[in-house]
Parts: sequence; C-alpha cells; structure tokens
Amino acid sequence: MFTYQKLLTTFFLCVCFALNTNAQITFGAHANASIPLFGWRHAYGVGGGAGAKFGYNLSDVFSINLSGDYFYFRGQETRFMEKVKFPIHANGEARFKIGRFTPHVGLGAGVTLQRDITIGFRRKYTDFSANAAAGVRFKFSDRVSIALNTRFFWDRDSPTQSISLGFGVSL
Repeated sequence: MFTYQKLLTTFFLCVCFALNTNAQITFGAHANASIPLFGWRHAYGVGGGAGAKFGYNLSDVFSINLSGDYFYFRGQETRFMEKVKFPIHANGEARFKIGRFTPHVGLGAGVTLQRDITIGFRRKYTDFSANAAAGVRFKFSDRVSIALNTRFFWDRDSPTQSISLGFGVSL
C-alpha cells in the first residue's frame, strides 16, 4: 500500500470507531489566497485556489477531518510558467468555543501532488507533506458556519501559506 492509502485508511477507521453522543459529520468548502514562502517566493507570485474538508466532530473540543486543497501559482519570471499543488491531508483540530465564535488550531499530514511547468521542462510528482492551521469560525446556527483560516503547508519542494474564507455545514 502507498503511504497516502495507509493514511486515508487510518483516518476512515478512526472515524468509523469514534462513537460519541456529541459526534457530528461536517463538510466545508473554501476559496483561498496562496502565498509562496522562503526561497521560491521570488519566482512565483501570490496564487489562488480552493478546497474542501470532510470531518467528524468527536466532541465539542476535538475533531478529525480529511482535507483537499488546490493551489495555483503563475511565474513572475519568463522561465517559470506555473506551479500547481494539490495537498490531501488527514488533520486533527482542537476548538475553543466562545459564544458563537470558535477559535481553532490543528495539525495534519498527508501527501501533495504537484506539477511544475517551466520553459522546456515539465515535472509531476507526489511527496509527503504536513500542515499547521489556525483560525476562527462563526456559527450562524448549530448547523451552518463561516470560517477564516490560515494554514502553513510544508513539503520538500515549496512551503506555502494559505489564507482562506469558507463555509461549513454539520449534519
């Protein structure tokens, strides 16, 4: 089994066996601005993208989720054409309810599928990646919320920061 298949299998087994009276299944979608970090930020400008998250609230304080994001960057120099990243991560989040606002922090790990296109060169590869997240969610009701998040993604090639605005639904 590939590493990402093992991670996905472990994530879904955890979801299946986590029985709790406060448990909820959640879904969220977001649009993001993607910011290149460190050495490769000079070659690419701020990018854009989107993502989705499917999760399970184990309690009022802790949840697990599976997230997928899409990042697209255009090159600032003529030799760098574009970079596309698609990280898929299993994440854990801790939440701290303050009325209708819920600040949260989280960590995750998974794989990033990446494609680089430059003049005369194309490369596709998959690599291990990790992320750290923080944000705040505002609940309109018990089932509907809006969230503002930032996540830092680390992989071997090009660390990225994502700032996103999204919505969530609990079942």
